[in-house]
Amino acid sequence: KSIIAIDTAARSVIKTIALTHVSDRLAIHPDGTRLYSLSHGSGKVYIIDAATGEVVKSHALIEQGAPADIVLDAPGERLYVTLGHLTTTSLAVLDTATNDISFPEISFEGLPQALALHPAAQQLFVTTEPPQASSCTEIFGKVYVVDTNGLKLTSILVVKGVVADILVTKSGWLFGMNKQTNHLELLDKNGQFLSRFPMTVL
Repeated sequence: KSIIAIDTAARSVIKTIALTHVSDRLAIHPDGTRLYSLSHGSGKVYIIDAATGEVVKSHALIEQGAPADIVLDAPGERLYVTLGHLTTTSLAVLDTATNDISFPEISFEGLPQALALHPAAQQLFVTTEPPQASSCTEIFGKVYVVDTNGLKLTSILVVKGVVADILVTKSGWLFGMNKQTNHLELLDKNGQFLSRFPMTVL
């Protein structure tokens, strides 16, 4: 129940921030003044003063659907949160200037998992797991592409397996961790499979 700040040059701990919750996901504002912590257990997103370690504000999202992942945009203006239950909305957006949260009318089929933002283009990628995944031998998950300017769904990529985590490059290539096959998979911007790398425990 703590956040540890490390000096990467000296490779030493410079600060420890005690928390009242377990932090499952973490993001930091570009100016270093705020931390954003997601707790699966409490179903909350916490806004933390990085200097004092005090919680500035928290948002309980359990009624809208347990939060699954967070990602902060490059300017530090919006924090996106996926909501892991099947509800009328599957996404929450935190305005970092006001610390207020909104729920755009965007819903995804299945259980939202991971988030990724394109470094240059205004695109948000959201992976989902089919509700019936545990009972199916062949599973097809989806990656939803959202235009962050209008917060509108623009396209859907269908992927064999379940993408539990995702990264996107400047060129638009997607790296997805497929938890069904235990492979790191490379997809192009249209969702076409390019290559697969087995993940082994060393």
